[in-house]
Amino acid sequence: MPVVRDSIAAKAEKNVFVVKDNKLLSSFYSGDLEFSYPYYSCMKSSSEKLSFFVEGLGTKAGIVPGCLQPECTAMPGNVSREEAEQALSEITGNIECSGWGESKSCCPYFSF
Repeated sequence: MPVVRDSIAAKAEKNVFVVKDNKLLSSFYSGDLEFSYPYYSCMKSSSEKLSFFVEGLGTKAGIVPGCLQPECTAMPGNVSREEAEQALSEITGNIECSGWGESKSCCPYFSF
């Protein structure tokens, strides 16, 4: 989604995006979040509600969808580190993203 790409490219402090019918309703920074592969979570609303758990992970929080929460998170195929860096570079408008796993210099508000 372009608004997510633009937010990453601008290094905006936003890591939660609420979207309905391809329109951004809200976006905000909710502190440091940690996601397991594929490093993001997409949830579809059910009756205008979302169900998820927040798990404390030291200085970060993990977000886990509720048991019956419909998800729209796409699981990409097995990609190499180079392919992941290329994809991240394309999403962020070709910002230099090599080494993102060590330095987090490309996307400081998202944990990879």
